[in-house]
Amino acid sequence: MRNLLDSVLKPVRLASDAGSAQFAEWFMQSRHRFTITGLSRSGKSMLFTSLMTILKYRSEQQYQCL
Repeated sequence: MRNLLDSVLKPVRLASDAGSAQFAEWFMQSRHRFTITGLSRSGKSMLFTSLMTILKYRSEQQYQCL
């Protein structure tokens, strides 16, 4: 039973590790480019403002921003 579980979970772990490495690499970049679809202009503005506020608090190491 354990071998079966390991054979199923091993590819998931490998994919997860690869994904987290790519995610970490993306965050360490100095520039990021992405597209937001499905929101109105005011919705995008509100999302951007919230994101900048969260990043500001994280950079100041004040994590209680929500």
